[in-house]
Amino acid sequence: MAYQGYLVKVGTYTIPLKYIKYETFQGLWSTTDVDSYRDANSTAHRDSVQLRHPMKVEFETPDISESEFRTLMSNIQAQYLGTTTLWNGKQAKTCLVTAWIPELGEYKEDYCYVPDIPITIRYADNNQLRYDPIRIAFIGYASDKAM
Repeated sequence: MAYQGYLVKVGTYTIPLKYIKYETFQGLWSTTDVDSYRDANSTAHRDSVQLRHPMKVEFETPDISESEFRTLMSNIQAQYLGTTTLWNGKQAKTCLVTAWIPELGEYKEDYCYVPDIPITIRYADNNQLRYDPIRIAFIGYASDKAM
């Protein structure tokens, strides 16, 4: 599927390009190895799983105001398919992501989780907050969608 004017869609929400610093965008469609090993001659043996590929998408926002970031995040969070409690008590934030994969020149789709998002304040006064660029990532589960 050819480029359709967006880089990342989370569920039905297309992340506006104004929230993505283009030079930081990475869309990867990986292969998964099963029982990889090196033999006695140090030759690598890699059997890849052909049917499922984990997707990883990440980008930084430009420096952004609190209200802009809240709009972006509330739209992403509205697409979460539910949360699962992890061993450490945190919630796994799962969503369906469609992203442009430059290496392939097409869009791919996978169920992904959103890792914690570290945020650094750039500026604060009595009326507003601004944040440094914020890294947002989506890490695929290599689900049935990722074929």
